[in-house]
Amino acid sequence: MTLCIVNINNKGNVEFWSDSRLNYGDNKPIDMAVKVVSFPVTIYNISDKWTPDYSQNWGICFAGGGQTIYYIKDFILENLRNLEYSSDLFDVSANKISNYISVIYKIAVQKFVDKLSLDDGGCELITTGFCPKEKRFITYYYTIKFPIDDWDDIEIIVNELVDNIKFIGNGKYVAQNLYDDGLKNPYQIMKKIIDENLNNKVGGQIQFGENVNLDFKVKGVAKIENHKTITQLRGVDLYDVNLFDYTQDLKPTTSFLINLKEIK
Repeated sequence: MTLCIVNINNKGNVEFWSDSRLNYGDNKPIDMAVKVVSFPVTIYNISDKWTPDYSQNWGICFAGGGQTIYYIKDFILENLRNLEYSSDLFDVSANKISNYISVIYKIAVQKFVDKLSLDDGGCELITTGFCPKEKRFITYYYTIKFPIDDWDDIEIIVNELVDNIKFIGNGKYVAQNLYDDGLKNPYQIMKKIIDENLNNKVGGQIQFGENVNLDFKVKGVAKIENHKTITQLRGVDLYDVNLFDYTQDLKPTTSFLINLKEIK
């Protein structure tokens, strides 16, 4: 499943893009997958459990076995909600956070691989978050090291992403080819693959998130279809009167990322 695109511009701003497709039994697609997520990382000094020393939203995108990836993702995120450290021993940094993520990721993947297979239990992760030590967003790529010498002790490789663009998932090869042929805009790459069905494991609505100030935020995608502006968040049309009566119902809210002139 999946195509995720990470785009880092020359100012260090980080964008995550993905499709929404999952494939289950007999390759049946379900276009409701949440693949770009903003999640809280909260860290307390062990001497002060009331006011966190660090509280920012990080971003994560992922690709892997559709049977397990969401269990792995939830396991990781739930283990990041309340962390603690001693300021006498070390400083909080993005590297310390990514090291912790890699440990939790390893535990989760190893349990699924042990019971299933590498294809069903494995996955790739990319995270990004603000580093209080270096005063910048840092993006990390997590993979399983191959070849695997000891299945009881799978090794996780963590690398900081410094390239302008990175593709992961089933659609990464066709995306890379489009990029090499001159299509540089991540949105246009994703849209072309979906609209032209260049990879049948990539489909559904486009998802997007980016760093805003010190946090990573998921944003809606606006587009024009049949001369009508459609504003979507994870495939839900936020202003569909058939879904929501804004005089009676709660209203989902978000900001939108794109100048409509850029997504024709």
